[in-house]
Amino acid sequence: MWTLQLKQGLRSRLQSRPAWNIDPYTRDFEAALRGMWVALCEGQAEGEELGPNPR
Repeated sequence: MWTLQLKQGLRSRLQSRPAWNIDPYTRDFEAALRGMWVALCEGQAEGEELGPNPR
């Protein structure tokens, strides 16, 4: 049965992937959000007008 062979070890293969390593992913995501927030705040401090669709 090839489906049983496919299922065996699937969890360990998935968990070894970088996307399943939540701590580094969370840190990188938080850093990205923080960077966007800082850029937004710096733009407002420089008088950049922000509307519903900033460009």
